[in-house]
Amino acid sequence: MNAARAYDQLAAGEYHPTEAGGGGGGGGTGNTVPLLGWDKFSVNFGLTNIYQVGHVASGEFRLTLDWYRNVATGAGLSYSVTSFNDLDLLLWRSPDAAFTNLTFVAASRSTVDNVEHLFLTNMPTGYYQFGVHFISRPIGADGSEIYSIAWSLQSVPEPSLFGLCVLGAGVLVWFHRRRV
Repeated sequence: MNAARAYDQLAAGEYHPTEAGGGGGGGGTGNTVPLLGWDKFSVNFGLTNIYQVGHVASGEFRLTLDWYRNVATGAGLSYSVTSFNDLDLLLWRSPDAAFTNLTFVAASRSTVDNVEHLFLTNMPTGYYQFGVHFISRPIGADGSEIYSIAWSLQSVPEPSLFGLCVLGAGVLVWFHRRRV
């Protein structure tokens, strides 16, 4: 376990979806979430909660979604699932901060697990949004599901920061050559 990364994830804070119970894939208005964060929230059957990232991102993305399987214990070591809902984790990219031209990027869809995970590398630069979609109720008839989600996306350095780094490297090379 990476304790430092786990602490950073927790310390980043809890952020609720931009569109709670909104339609899947649609752009929305409201609060955006940072590049690093987590949430404990609920989603209603047939709907999607949307999280819009308010910063340009690229590179390595990690998103993990988890929810309960409700089980009942029987005699001895027997367990039975009393209800199990199927949630999906979805990811879209937009070229602008208004999320007007969304492109579907990836999804984690499993009908038998209560964990969905996306680990993506070399992601192109853009504005991203991800969603938690309550797709079906294979066992039971729950109308909503409480879930937890954690995400970590890499930021894109500001062009001015890149310029400062290049300038600083140039000054160091020049200084080193003068000393030699």
